[in-house]
Amino acid sequence: MVALRSREAKAARRKIMFGAVLGEFVATFIFLYVVSAGAINTAGLTVAPLANALIAGFALCSIAFAFGEVSGAHVNPAVTFATWLAGKYHSIGYA
Repeated sequence: MVALRSREAKAARRKIMFGAVLGEFVATFIFLYVVSAGAINTAGLTVAPLANALIAGFALCSIAFAFGEVSGAHVNPAVTFATWLAGKYHSIGYA
């Protein structure tokens, strides 16, 4: 009976970790896409550095709010995976 619970707990943790790493990949993709598109669209402007900084800041803030509960909003899948390997990832969530 105890081994069954342990297997169920491991499966639940694995499912949560998969969701966290997948969320990090999606968050990183969205962030890089938005920042790259912003850099391309502001290439000829005289205020391009300020516009790029604002685009990156707003994109990161939006992603942190959107993915914060899923994975902690590291916006780096390697960090989430490494914390899981180190045994420091809490499957309860960050919120």
